[in-house]
Amino acid sequence: MLENGDLILRYLERLGVEYVFGVPGGSIEPFYDALARSERRGGIRTITARHESGAAFMAEGYARETGKIGVCCSTAGPGATNLLTGVASAYADGIPILVITAQTGLDKFGQGSLQETSCTGIHTVEMFAKCTRYNTLVSHPAQLETKLLQAVSHAVSNQPGPAHLAIPLDVMRHRIPDNVKDQALNAFLNHEVAPNQASLQSLLDDLESTDKVTLVLG
Repeated sequence: MLENGDLILRYLERLGVEYVFGVPGGSIEPFYDALARSERRGGIRTITARHESGAAFMAEGYARETGKIGVCCSTAGPGATNLLTGVASAYADGIPILVITAQTGLDKFGQGSLQETSCTGIHTVEMFAKCTRYNTLVSHPAQLETKLLQAVSHAVSNQPGPAHLAIPLDVMRHRIPDNVKDQALNAFLNHEVAPNQASLQSLLDDLESTDKVTLVLG
């Protein structure tokens, strides 16, 4: 079985992402567990910054230099608020980055738990609203894939910029089957569009036996 953190990394790997920049903490621990598993198999690696703001700037720089989407992450509470300056910089310059912040477990919402940043506490999703192209709380495991795809879509759109996913601890830790398919990502990947040799030969055979041909292109 995989966890949702592994699923996120599976998607990002197909997009060509090589690194995730961030600072570990309690609520983001399941994502760092997934990153450790990824690194052991030669996949996406984690780069630990000294401060979350630095992690956001590192993700921005990575996106500028590689043309890929940059990814940064933080734990709940001050980890999330520390990202804001770097995220705002990416927003101002239209740089595509995916911002993943943790939330305490859903069952802790409204109970004043340590570093709670839900709508009943220090509302970090609301804070990110003014400096992101897409901004949402993943409030149920079934939402994760759809919202991840929406975040990527907004980040790399014609008006690129940061996209933010706030993911509670228990949603990130939710287990999924190993054989989950990620075919929905195909829209964001480059594909070979040239026709194969058999198709070309079939077209030539048709043209050879035809006296008059009209081509409609576009």
